[in-house]
Amino acid sequence: MTSLVLVGLLGAATIAAVVLGNGNPAVALAPCLVGVLLWAISSLPLRVPMLTLLALSWTLEIAGDAFAGGVVQTPLYVVGSLLFAKLNLTFPVDALVFSGFDILLVVLAVVVVRRHVTRSRIDRVGWIDTPRPIRQFAVVALLALAWMTAFGLLRGGSFRFALWQVTRHIYLPFVYLLMAEALRGPVDATAVGRIVLGAGVFRSAEALILRQMYPSTDLFPHATTHHDSVLFATCVGILLAMILEKPTRRTLKICALLLPIFLGGMIANNRRLVWTEVALVAVFFFLVTGWGRVKRFFVRALIVASLPLLVYGAAGWSSKAGIFTPVQTFRSMFDANVDGSTRWRDWENFDLVFTFRQNPLFGSGFGHPFVQAIALPDITRAYELEPYVPHNSVLGLWA
Repeated sequence: MTSLVLVGLLGAATIAAVVLGNGNPAVALAPCLVGVLLWAISSLPLRVPMLTLLALSWTLEIAGDAFAGGVVQTPLYVVGSLLFAKLNLTFPVDALVFSGFDILLVVLAVVVVRRHVTRSRIDRVGWIDTPRPIRQFAVVALLALAWMTAFGLLRGGSFRFALWQVTRHIYLPFVYLLMAEALRGPVDATAVGRIVLGAGVFRSAEALILRQMYPSTDLFPHATTHHDSVLFATCVGILLAMILEKPTRRTLKICALLLPIFLGGMIANNRRLVWTEVALVAVFFFLVTGWGRVKRFFVRALIVASLPLLVYGAAGWSSKAGIFTPVQTFRSMFDANVDGSTRWRDWENFDLVFTFRQNPLFGSGFGHPFVQAIALPDITRAYELEPYVPHNSVLGLWA
């Protein structure tokens, strides 16, 4: 009887969604998707919906991410918009300023609390707790966000913009705490790695296909999204870790197969930041790993190649020849005289430091823009969050 009632309610909700959405497929699919998700979350181990969300977050096209510069829109846009974009972009209700993902996080948190209260063992078989300092840091981060919001509003900040600023930082600690409850430690580490690598292959394939369709970087600057730089760098980092920790023939075959795909995606996406991210990953691994056979080989190779690399860099520092493109890319990330984007970020960083100096102890709090001691180009008509969500999120938090 209960099942029939639920099916009837789902059917009525679907009909209402079709009417309210004027036939919009995203709106029509919403009740069914919500029903399936609620069933899965309530019935399955928490790691199943969490790992599914991990895969979807890296593969779906999302409104507002400027996928392919808005030139191309894939069928994944519908589901991505429902899950990760503000719902008022899909449903004609201005009050829906949250996303489907926000709702899911609340539901997942309720499920965690309920299972703890009822002492359910569904998520505890083989479960290993995460390091306590990391969990404590995540909780402190959430408390700090609450404090910064309250402090900023008490100082006359805008609640609307404070909400935007909070959402830039709240997901990381919140999702970490949910993942810590869901995953069983090393048992699920392989699944996480495979999901990330699979998402990287998918996005790399998209980038390569779209770059083949639109080869001009002037008309089509980026093949997918800015966020994929993090995905590609993470995938390369996973492969590098595999080589360092388990340099077997199977590992070398996997790396030989996947590394060209990820490098192709990085080149096709044409985002210079990804190379910095890969370099930082390599430096981090160098610092934390022991002196194994592979590490010694890389160090010796780097020593041998250092002089030719220095000569290559010096020769190409001011050259526009195609063979020196990597040098020009490297220079553009640090030399404001050759790249307008770098110059903008330098000015913005100066403004953030200036803002920090006005309130060095508590900062400005959320809801306030940073002070423009150096006036930046006004792009608020196109992107009104620019004074509230700076590129450098670390300096932004301090300010």
